[in-house]
Amino acid sequence: MKYISLLFIVLLAACGQPSLLSDNIKAQLPDSTDQFIPIADTDTTYTNYYNVQPVTTPHGWNITYMVKNDSTRFTDAYIQWQKGNVKRVYKYPHVLEYRGQFMPQFLDETDTHIFMDHACATECRAILALPKNNKDKAIDFESVLGFNTKLGQVVTRTFFINDEIVRDGKLIIEATDLTKGITKSVTFKNTDYSVGNAMMDTVIFKGDRILVKWEFYSEDEEFTETQVIQF
Repeated sequence: MKYISLLFIVLLAACGQPSLLSDNIKAQLPDSTDQFIPIADTDTTYTNYYNVQPVTTPHGWNITYMVKNDSTRFTDAYIQWQKGNVKRVYKYPHVLEYRGQFMPQFLDETDTHIFMDHACATECRAILALPKNNKDKAIDFESVLGFNTKLGQVVTRTFFINDEIVRDGKLIIEATDLTKGITKSVTFKNTDYSVGNAMMDTVIFKGDRILVKWEFYSEDEEFTETQVIQF
């Protein structure tokens, strides 16, 4: 059990390492898309490596993958989502320099958001939330520990506080409720060092609160700590 846990935490630690996709350069662009061109489904330069097929969601939103017709067309990708009077574009710098699993894919949707799933590093999962309006910002959640798209809630482990890297083994978990527009965090009393002395056990969504259970262990004992994030 301990050896399995050690392997798991090594993978989890890799999830938290900074990547080019986590530099927060990604941004919404002006509504005009005249400067972009859709990626053709016959263009094997892209389709041999990435799933960039246009998608129409069950709610009738159209998702299109695009590039700029300039020197960045083999590095940066743009995701357009539109329906009615809403037409937005999201930029992913350098994503075309990564493996195919880094390209976001449609996962689910609610009345307020489209959710797309993608990798953000080795063994790291990310959820891109695209708002179905013209005012709210899209959010790319990295180091995702759990999510409930129906509730619009995403739980992540954060490695930066006020642009400062988290040190001394502090275990800080953030939870965002997109429906309510609320983000809250909790810090565990026990520490989680990269050498492998802890692993996530369970994330439970209860609607107005989220339970996060972490398992800690040493040579002499194993124990758990549970923290609750209340919205």
